[in-house]
This record gives sequence, C-alpha cells and structure tokens, in this order.
Amino acid sequence: MQTQTRTSIKRKENTLLRKEQIVQLVRSCINEDGIIDMGEFRRNYKKEYSLINHYFGSVSNLLNLARATKTVQIHNGKNNITLRNRLALDMIENLRDSGYSFEDIAKKYNVTRTAVNNLYHMLTK
Repeated sequence: MQTQTRTSIKRKENTLLRKEQIVQLVRSCINEDGIIDMGEFRRNYKKEYSLINHYFGSVSNLLNLARATKTVQIHNGKNNITLRNRLALDMIENLRDSGYSFEDIAKKYNVTRTAVNNLYHMLTK
C-alpha cells in the first residue's frame, strides 16, 4: 500500500513539474506584446505541443496560465502583422469611411475616444 502511495505521489510530482516546464516554454516564446504564434510553437516543439491537451485540456487553458494571446501571423509585404490587428484596423477604417468619428466608434464599443484614437495610430505605424 505504501509503495502504491509513493508511486502515486511521484507521478503527481512529475506531472506538475512537466506542466510547469511547458508553461515556462510557452512564456519564453511570447513576444513583447504578449502574443504567441502557436503554429510556430507547434513546428518547433512537437512533443510539448502534443502534450497540451493531456495536461491542460486545451491550448486556451495553457495560454491563460501563461498569460499569452494566441494569434495567426500573416505577411503584409515586408511587415509581419497579426490577423487580429489587421482586422481591428480594417474595422476602424470601414467605420471611418461610413462617416463614424472616433467619438462615435468609442460610444459604439463603450470605450473612450482616446482609446480608439490610440489604437488607430498604433495600428497605422
């Protein structure tokens, strides 16, 4: 009985250690904006990627622990931009083309005009 308990405890310790190693590996792959390209992570760390569902249940659960945002990279000429940023910029530009001001957009999404303005300028740099 004691041997079985020791084995069980050892297995749990190993699982916790392996989970922490994967979280740290993901954190090391996060860029300065808190974003990780999971496609690149999967290509570079096949074994660790295959263990994500086993240890964490889903990629989203792992990314929540690692405090990261998953994204898809697209190539725009010479610049790499995230799909999320491209969509945000397109949405702002479409609303502006439709006659919305930054103030109108801010009211529509319940944020400040300054936040919309800052986002727009950050995305157009």
